Amino acid sequence: MTKPTYDELRDCLEGMVRQFAYWSNSVGGYTTGGLSALEEAFELLGWDEPHPYPQSRCDEPGCMKQVSCGWPSPEGYRSTCFDHWKR
Repeated sequence: MTKPTYDELRDCLEGMVRQFAYWSNSVGGYTTGGLSALEEAFELLGWDEPHPYPQSRCDEPGCMKQVSCGWPSPEGYRSTCFDHWKR
């Protein structure tokens, strides 16, 4: 196995943070929840606490909830929270 690059390590750390950090509906992004390992990861990534993350927000205008559903619409594929999922 070759030694990972800085970018590979950073991508891995960011992926772990996105998997394990808490979601804040008030900012539409991630928070550490006061966990020291996440606080250190945020610091290493250069992220503020909380860290807005629009890429994972619901497509519905004004909604700050995290994406949890996806569905095709006449306007194209939508990524939304459960509340805005086409039922």
